[in-house]
Amino acid sequence: ANGRPRVLSIRRSRHEDALTNERFNVITARDTTDELQREGKLALLADVFRSSLEGVVILDLQGRVVEANPAFSGISGVSRTEVNGLPIQTLLPWAAHSLNVAVAAAASGERWSGTVRSLGPDDRERAYLLSVSTSRKIGGQPRNIIALFSDVTEIHQTQQRLRQQAMHDNLTGLPNRRHFRLTLEEALASPSGHTGGLAVCFLDLDEFKHVNDSMGHVAGDELLILVAERLRVGAGNDACVARFGGDEFAILIPDVDLSCRKVADISNRVHKLLQRPFMVGGNKMYIGGSMGVTLFPEHADTVDELLKNADVAMYAAKASGKNRTVFFSTEMRERVRAQCQIQTDLRRAVFADEISIVFQPQIDVRNGRCGGCEALARWTLPDGRRISPAEFIPVAEKTGMIVQIGESVLLRACRQIQEWKARGLNPPRIAVNISPMQMRMHNFVDRVKQILRATETAPEELELEITENAVMEDVDEAIRVINELSELGIAIAIDDFGTGYSSLSYLRTFNVHALKIDKSFVDDLPRDRDAVAIVQSVVSLAQGRHLELVAEGVETVEQLEFLARAGCDKIQGYVFSRPLSAEECEQWLREDFQIPHREIMQPTTPDVCLKK
Repeated sequence: ANGRPRVLSIRRSRHEDALTNERFNVITARDTTDELQREGKLALLADVFRSSLEGVVILDLQGRVVEANPAFSGISGVSRTEVNGLPIQTLLPWAAHSLNVAVAAAASGERWSGTVRSLGPDDRERAYLLSVSTSRKIGGQPRNIIALFSDVTEIHQTQQRLRQQAMHDNLTGLPNRRHFRLTLEEALASPSGHTGGLAVCFLDLDEFKHVNDSMGHVAGDELLILVAERLRVGAGNDACVARFGGDEFAILIPDVDLSCRKVADISNRVHKLLQRPFMVGGNKMYIGGSMGVTLFPEHADTVDELLKNADVAMYAAKASGKNRTVFFSTEMRERVRAQCQIQTDLRRAVFADEISIVFQPQIDVRNGRCGGCEALARWTLPDGRRISPAEFIPVAEKTGMIVQIGESVLLRACRQIQEWKARGLNPPRIAVNISPMQMRMHNFVDRVKQILRATETAPEELELEITENAVMEDVDEAIRVINELSELGIAIAIDDFGTGYSSLSYLRTFNVHALKIDKSFVDDLPRDRDAVAIVQSVVSLAQGRHLELVAEGVETVEQLEFLARAGCDKIQGYVFSRPLSAEECEQWLREDFQIPHREIMQPTTPDVCLKK
């Protein structure tokens, strides 16, 4: 009737009329379309049942096997002909508990699902997702229980790998920051954490950057792997050692009592292990670590506060000489808060252009006259309080504000040169410090050119002081920048010479005109033999390379006499003058102060100091 083909079953039968002896055929036709379709579906379901990769087993309401497919036989290890009538818990003893729960739930008409695990013939664990449901009679009463076993081993292994990657450091295999935080949270929440006490330690490798710079990142990674192994050994089995990133590690130590003896023992072991040489790429390497420690509950009772305190203590360890352990104290927190306040005020000061400059004269030993001035940044708050450069310069470097401050000092110095010239003075060359962060700017040379053009300052009127360590951060880039600046006519001086990691071979490639002896060496002159030897070596080097030599931080007449006799070309420091305002420096230049040569070579009285 609907135009669809139908299947008919046709039957013919012969009949004979007993009275008339007449024979005839009776043909009957029956529509079997629906019946054949049902048979086809049953055959298809049987094929699916037999060929399914999932284990399928049909149970009675007591959990005995009625029918099972080949995949289930593979899971149970029992052939299909032997499983019928057996309780499924007997066939799968490794899942007996879950099956008892599942069969009971299904018998009462509920669905149940969960993961069960087995140990296969190859001793490898397999994971199965077990889903149990009930088939019902027409009246709705439960008839059979159907259990499906899906092999999810690979899915679980993938999930486990992803969890491993998400919670562990790929390089060292140690737990990562996230893992450490979760472990610390659990420790704080557990009763044992509250009764036993905890210690959170941060450890940062000292001078690790120089390993990457000198030997490459492959060697640096190899060293980190070796360090991680030693930290595991030093911390012990009950501590959690994690890598937070870079060369920073964390250690969580449980069961810490008031004596902190356990923390001290672990700290000592770690430092001793790190002090042993590392073999990296066939080379012996030595490296130390600075560790900061904070305690729960003495110092803090939250994860964030503990991590923050440990970080503060670690930086205090670095500031106090490195390669040591420092415990957190409330005084450290106050210093951090003060630094945060400085950071906030400094941002405002930079935005408001409140950073000023002063000038410290450099006296030429040959004629006693001012042979140059160094421009130095100064910061005075609106209320008149002065913030020491020793306080705000490190904050500026850490926050990146040193770039703006450095450009501001350079711009002000160039403007001041032009102001002095407009007043009829012939100012000496002005030296300006350049921070490592400025050196790393791709457009640094262009910015210098722009300032020179904007202020109409000749390159020869300017000297840029670049620290030795800044140069060594990227030697090739430093050579390029220094050469470009020198080609403009700007004088280049290597500041803090002797405190960094340069070598004579590198120094020969730099187009510089001067070296500055760092104040740390000058302070110990002339009594300290090591300082004397270093200064004499630098003098010899400068003279051999025909470089001008400037000594900074000279404060006593004894230092002055030694440096002058040793062969320094210029002297800078309080022995002659404190840093001067632009007006004071202008007076100095206008009056053309001159130190008699005999007083430089043979100072006999503090009166040599002209400006204190």
